[in-house]
Amino acid sequence: MRTRFVAFEGSDGAGKTSVFNRLRNEFSVHSDVRGLTYFTREPGSYMDNNELEEKIRGLIIEYDMNAYSEALLFAASRAAHIESIVSALRKGRPVITDRFIYSSFVYQGIARGLGIDYISDLHKPFIEEYQCMPDLTIYFDVSYETSVYRRELSNKVDRFESMPEDFQKKILSSYLPTIKHVDNLFGSLIEDYNGKIIVVDANKPFEEVYATVKKIIFE
Repeated sequence: MRTRFVAFEGSDGAGKTSVFNRLRNEFSVHSDVRGLTYFTREPGSYMDNNELEEKIRGLIIEYDMNAYSEALLFAASRAAHIESIVSALRKGRPVITDRFIYSSFVYQGIARGLGIDYISDLHKPFIEEYQCMPDLTIYFDVSYETSVYRRELSNKVDRFESMPEDFQKKILSSYLPTIKHVDNLFGSLIEDYNGKIIVVDANKPFEEVYATVKKIIFE
């Protein structure tokens, strides 16, 4: 695996978590270098000593709350999570995460109306301190119609996935421009930062999307 820190981003129904879980399951049984890869997620964490992040995840997913509480809890979880990510990277272990900082800018900053500046102020201190941003961000680009269809097929729908149509469409229209903006904004805080953004057509069949993502990461 040439890239050390990879983030998957995309709206609900884009299929990124399905790809992530397939990768995690496939490479967890390998004994070669790929088996050394950490697979993790946000909110929460699959990293070692993840009790705090997972408890915060439970609060975020289960309880209705105002946008400020939501943003603060996401930031608190990420501040703990990033310490584990950096620790793994320093040991030479690649990390793949299902969501990272970009999601907060899109969901709380734009869709929930808190603004880019507010979310930026919450995250700048620990991003700068830990000097950590993804080397590669893969954005799963999906149409509104496809995302709705997939969410309707799922038997596990959380409160974000059940948000109204205008919220979901705002997420979709703003996601990629926001990733690019945040990458430029926060990349300037990281010494010798050279992050890349790759867009994957997530409307295609799962096996095709999975093969594309796997090739991007591992070949």
